[in-house]
Amino acid sequence: MKRIIQMCVFLLSSVCFISQAQSPSNQPTSKTSTDTEVLRAVDRFYDAFLAGDIETVKGMTADDYLQTDVNGRVQNKVAWLAEYYVPIVEQMKAGQFRWEVFERRDIQVALQ
Repeated sequence: MKRIIQMCVFLLSSVCFISQAQSPSNQPTSKTSTDTEVLRAVDRFYDAFLAGDIETVKGMTADDYLQTDVNGRVQNKVAWLAEYYVPIVEQMKAGQFRWEVFERRDIQVALQ
């Protein structure tokens, strides 16, 4: 249960840390287009996360990422991957862990 709560906190906060895709041209993109790009990146991140794709999760997580768990423990990207995500992936591959409930809804994009 503790891991599920930690994962919920992570998932809610992770949207803020996913790298923003840049427009290939110098023309500003519309809000709708940018929203779509961000939501696609979020989907790609979550799909990789749930599939145990360590390299994609690592590549899509900002280098200055900080994770604060429900106990107030702060981990940087390297520590979070090594101490949290990689062990979960290993448990998934060994059949010792699986996601029972995972729902994303009402995601809103707010760019500054």
